[in-house]
Amino acid sequence: MKELNLLNTFDTNTTRLWRQDIFTNRKDYVGGPVRFPDAMIFLNTHTSAMERHPAIIEAAKLCIPTIAIVDSNCEPNSISYPIPGNDDSMASIEFYMKLFSDAIKIGRKVKDETLTTTNVESKENKFFKKPQRILQNKPKMFKPIFEQRFHSKQIKNKFQNRREAGTGANMIPIGEKGGGK
Repeated sequence: MKELNLLNTFDTNTTRLWRQDIFTNRKDYVGGPVRFPDAMIFLNTHTSAMERHPAIIEAAKLCIPTIAIVDSNCEPNSISYPIPGNDDSMASIEFYMKLFSDAIKIGRKVKDETLTTTNVESKENKFFKKPQRILQNKPKMFKPIFEQRFHSKQIKNKFQNRREAGTGANMIPIGEKGGGK
């Protein structure tokens, strides 16, 4: 497969053999703290023995989002974003990898654009900051919205009139808006 082309797109490399508990026991494998991936993409969710891939189990333990191509012999329960498709065909795998790489490129482009615009805005705001208002007096205590809405005299009168008319107090006749002043 075109792994070299894919490595240019993704931040991490693709591995064929996954060591059990590589994330949970990272001191043994890496020697210290590392940043976990933002997401993990799986082309096949099974090992060669048709068991669930251990990386999916670790990602679920650490709440790392997983994206996987899932067909009829896979369990999509532990995958965050299952994508229905054929994970056995080379053509479909190449199609999905192209789709993933294009989506990642677009996401990076949008991220870079937003970072540059926020940097420009923060520089402008540094020079033209508005003074913050300092409250000298304590704010007046207002009635909570619930009390304003349901305990005002006008609403009480509406419900009282309905009780007298024989309509249930909690029933609003058709065409009448309820709950406001």
